[in-house]
Amino acid sequence: MFTIENIKNGDIVHQMSLLIKGFSDNCVVAHTSILVSVSAESERETGGGRKQEWPMSRGCFKALVILNPGKNDIIISNFSVGLITISVNYLPVAQTPPLHLAILVAHDSPERIDFPPCKAGSIADHGTLEAAIKKLRMAATMCQALLAEEMHAAGLGRRSFRLELEDGIDTLRSESINDTRRSALYRSMIKVHVIRTDKTVAEIRRAEGTPGHNELLEIFTKALETEEDLFGPKGVVAGLVLDSSYDASTDILSGHTAFAKHDPGSRSIGVIGSQLVYTWPRFSEEVANCLLDITGNEFNVRTTNWASCAMSQGSFFEKIGHAFGIPLKATFLKLGHWQDWPKHFLPLPPPKGEGLLTADDNVKWEWSLEDKLRLLGERHFAHPSDKKRDRHAPMVYVRGQAGLDQLAVQCRAGIAAAYINGNAIHRMPTSKPLRQLVIRFLTLKHDYEQQEALRLKVLSMNGKHVDLPVWKVVSSQSPVNIPGTEMYLRRINAGHPLTKIDRPWAAMLKKRDDQGQIVRAYKIDLRVDSRFRGIGIYYEDGIKVDCGKRGDRDAPAHVIALPNKGRVCSVEVAYSEPTCFVGMQIHVSNGKSTGALNEGASKVTLEMKPNANEEIVGFYGMNGPDGECCQFGILKAPRGVPLPDSLYDKAELQGGSGSDYDPDNDRRGSVLEEESSDVDEADTSDDEVACQSDVPMSWGCDDECEHGDEEAEFVGDNEDDDDGNICFYEYDYDNVRDYE
Repeated sequence: MFTIENIKNGDIVHQMSLLIKGFSDNCVVAHTSILVSVSAESERETGGGRKQEWPMSRGCFKALVILNPGKNDIIISNFSVGLITISVNYLPVAQTPPLHLAILVAHDSPERIDFPPCKAGSIADHGTLEAAIKKLRMAATMCQALLAEEMHAAGLGRRSFRLELEDGIDTLRSESINDTRRSALYRSMIKVHVIRTDKTVAEIRRAEGTPGHNELLEIFTKALETEEDLFGPKGVVAGLVLDSSYDASTDILSGHTAFAKHDPGSRSIGVIGSQLVYTWPRFSEEVANCLLDITGNEFNVRTTNWASCAMSQGSFFEKIGHAFGIPLKATFLKLGHWQDWPKHFLPLPPPKGEGLLTADDNVKWEWSLEDKLRLLGERHFAHPSDKKRDRHAPMVYVRGQAGLDQLAVQCRAGIAAAYINGNAIHRMPTSKPLRQLVIRFLTLKHDYEQQEALRLKVLSMNGKHVDLPVWKVVSSQSPVNIPGTEMYLRRINAGHPLTKIDRPWAAMLKKRDDQGQIVRAYKIDLRVDSRFRGIGIYYEDGIKVDCGKRGDRDAPAHVIALPNKGRVCSVEVAYSEPTCFVGMQIHVSNGKSTGALNEGASKVTLEMKPNANEEIVGFYGMNGPDGECCQFGILKAPRGVPLPDSLYDKAELQGGSGSDYDPDNDRRGSVLEEESSDVDEADTSDDEVACQSDVPMSWGCDDECEHGDEEAEFVGDNEDDDDGNICFYEYDYDNVRDYE
């Protein structure tokens, strides 16, 4: 009998293509290669559905099944093994934005792609524009099914991008070339846009791509702009350049590109040339044949058709990932992993000949967990059953008795994994992520030299990962002793120092005036345009202290009054790079907020807030050599505990600006200059409510992770729960399982 590995009876899927994996321990077929018959029967197609033959090798098989909306009974059979039926429910999702497919065509194009004579013919013609459309549909379907299985295998749900649909003849099946069957195949099919450009074939083939400048991408982007209504201002498009060509006599690729860009504030694109597309399958029935085709010719850059198909389809899949925000790394082409592409769809190693590695079925190239989690945070991959997920990045800070005992990681969305210099120190099933993780400094100092560069990478369940230098985080968050007590001001910050000449700054929300009295801050002026430019703190004695870049009056002012008995309860920062802040918001205890996060330009949003038994008493940070703020943090003190006046005399807590500030000449700030503002000069009310943010939550899972309060199966003692409802755990690296 057959056993299905990755699908259970009654499973619900949201994409039309499904990659099935199974095996049989029947000794008759365990060491032979046979064919397995696979068909999908639905209410639309009865009587066994359409059958396809897929290879079975060493008792294993894989099959790509195209589903109809509703219930699908998938029937898998072989006369030597038997028969099994498994039901799957396909529920299309219309709420998520789709991936658009497009083909760029020159205005004088002959509408043909490269193809050898053996691929020509009235029915089997692989060189026409119509054939290219069919091949692009099929390739996108394969990528959709593959990504869904990779996400499912990572415990993130069987989720993938949705493809744009339209009514027409379904070309994913070979019956579409049969006129007697075409009317029965009229249904929703994948839409491919044919985009015309004013460029000629010659101009497209002369276009070149250099680092930072890709002419073909610019041509493609400009052509898409003429069809703004079709793709939307923030759509994701994957496509082909039809008029690319390979000249075997000169061994030159013309009009070739393999490029992608991700722009959350605009349109994202992944595009490749078409010179190897003739090796792609047009229908699902051709998938196995194309990936096993050892035909050799001199019409492409690879010597066999299967290798050309694997290399170009794998590149197309990679560009789709980049368009959705997966960072560009060493490509699978350069690493030689294109040879693994057939293994995703077939239970066989690469065919004999070019690219043969071993008979090993293990796939050496796939998206990493980090990449899959990034996709999880994109709205294109949301499911209707998803709950809202906290949108903030993990927060890393120093904690302990003297503030220097532990490095704590907190993430309300859930911590999927943590690494130090690439070595896993924590990794759990993504269905049960922790929300808190603590690393002991004693263990760090035991395993690593303090002079050694250490980087802590934390993978978050919302895709907002952080990668920080450990020792810089520790040095920038050293606690400040409160004079005359054994208590400390604790720090939390975003960003980190860039150079040894970075200029530090700090400011408390109270200060000593010229008469020696302690006065409070009554107003904060936050300056944000395309970047965070700094803040000004106004005190009741008429003094203003600038923090961050000073004197940026052209940036819009976001002013908020501080209640008489209120407090700043949290600060959100947004950044495109770890030290490049593009936005900031401040939330006050009366429920009011000010600032701008510019989330369209940011990759990560981090919320810095004190624990339940603490309060924010000041800000601190550093400015880099260019004068821009590269680090911003909050100072926390025990809540409800009177602070001694001598605290406000500490020099390290009085420096403003960080740019042209001279501590030898001025530690008190500047006399307040009158500036126009739409905000009241002061808020003398005593009202205080729970801090709120009017920023909407994003798609995702529940804010409260179910495993957050349970003790993990790691060595270490569970501390007292002194930080709200969440416990911290200590880990001994020597006894933690290596998950890599």
